[in-house]
Amino acid sequence: MKQKNESLTDSRTIGFYDNLLDSLNKSPTTSEANLRFQRCLKQLFKTMDKRHVAIVKKELAELAEAPYKHGKEGWKQKPVSNLTNEAIVIVLRYISGDDTRLAIPFVVAEQYLSNPSARGFKRCEHCKLQLPIDTEAHEKIFYQCPKCGHAV
Repeated sequence: MKQKNESLTDSRTIGFYDNLLDSLNKSPTTSEANLRFQRCLKQLFKTMDKRHVAIVKKELAELAEAPYKHGKEGWKQKPVSNLTNEAIVIVLRYISGDDTRLAIPFVVAEQYLSNPSARGFKRCEHCKLQLPIDTEAHEKIFYQCPKCGHAV
């Protein structure tokens, strides 16, 4: 079951969506930074299950096409799944020079999709894989890294 992240004003993602929309622009004047984002996103996709890649691509395409929806409270950014949100955050951290690993293994992606309070606030100190924690329960989801097996 796909959960939507309604809080797109999370401090890690403020301003990222405008840059993302620029990155998805099909214009021939796409900047080098936007091209780098696209290359890194493709590199991230190579580490992911095809089903998870399809979800992220679909949501990014929908976001690029119509980034806002109108509701009772006026215009709001369209919600995306935690998986898509974390994919964006991982790529942006990687581009910014953070030593985050550019990967989302299957079991990690499944947590982002099945747990609405899963957010990537933890990282394996050994391989630098970004791992979700349960923000409601304030606890780890993984006690061992699913990529390298080291304790988290």
